[in-house]
Amino acid sequence: MQAFAQAGVRVSLGHTVAGYETAMNAICTVCAAGGMIGATHLFNAMPAVEGRRPGPITALMCSDETWAEMIFDTHHVHPASFRLAERMMGGRLVFVTDAMRGAGQPDGP
Repeated sequence: MQAFAQAGVRVSLGHTVAGYETAMNAICTVCAAGGMIGATHLFNAMPAVEGRRPGPITALMCSDETWAEMIFDTHHVHPASFRLAERMMGGRLVFVTDAMRGAGQPDGP
C-alpha cells in the first residue's frame, strides 16, 4: 500500500472483513506515505459495527483523513446507516450508484 500511495494511487477499502486494527494500519500506512485512502461502497460486505469489534466501518468513520463512497438507494444501505455516516463523515461522504438490478431500476439511457 505504501508504494501505491507514493505513486499517487488512491487506495480504497471495500467489501472487506478486515478488523479495526487492520483497517487503521492501512489508513495510517497510506496517510504516512502522503496518499489518500477511503472506502468503496461503505457498509456493503463489511462486518456490522459492534461494541467490542468496531471493524473497518468504525476505522473509516473515526479517521479524519478518510473519505467514503456510499450507494444510497435504500436497497444497499438503510437510511439510518446513511444518517450515521453523514454525521460522522460530513463532507467526506460521496454518493455513488451501483446502477444494476439490485438498485431496482429498469434499464435506461
